Amino acid sequence: MTDKTEHTDSILRRTVLKASTVAAGAFALSGSATAIDEHEDENEEGTGKPDDKPEDKPESEEPEVDEPEGYGAELLAQHVVFKDDVALDTTITYAEGEMGTQEASLPDGETAVLAEIAWEPGGRTGWHTHPGSVIVLITEGEVELLNEDDCVVRTYTAGEAFVARGMGNVHVATNASDTEEAGGYAMYIGVPDGEPATEWVEPVDC
Repeated sequence: MTDKTEHTDSILRRTVLKASTVAAGAFALSGSATAIDEHEDENEEGTGKPDDKPEDKPESEEPEVDEPEGYGAELLAQHVVFKDDVALDTTITYAEGEMGTQEASLPDGETAVLAEIAWEPGGRTGWHTHPGSVIVLITEGEVELLNEDDCVVRTYTAGEAFVARGMGNVHVATNASDTEEAGGYAMYIGVPDGEPATEWVEPVDC
């Protein structure tokens, strides 16, 4: 009989990655990545020395995105192509809150990405969205989903699933426990070939 702790450690060892590792791969895209030009500009005399007044140079700053903490994903299948033409119309009527029925139309599924996902105790995905919709299956622990649209916490436990709407719908998923791990699987539908399945955005005030 396999010890539960050993099983949990195995899952986390394989799936929980540092935020920098996730953002660097094809699986995810973070708006925080910026190119930094470190070359020395010539001054007026052409000496090649650094400018004496760097404070006079305008700096273009990109918004700081909400990166994941204690959350990671292991890519199991990347951009698997549907053999048939697939278009999905998703209707979600949430059990909690007053957001009512939400509909999402995905005119061209084309490809899907499959990943195993895991949260450390108290871990969170960071606020993000997707190019399409995501079907999430929770197999361990308890996860809280928060949509920017209504800021209502919805909890999903092992053996339950939910649909995370992308296409501009910003949301965050957090491990509800400070002591237990959580994990499951996610199928991202409608991810254009060669593009990331997740894009992190600025933090939302909920």
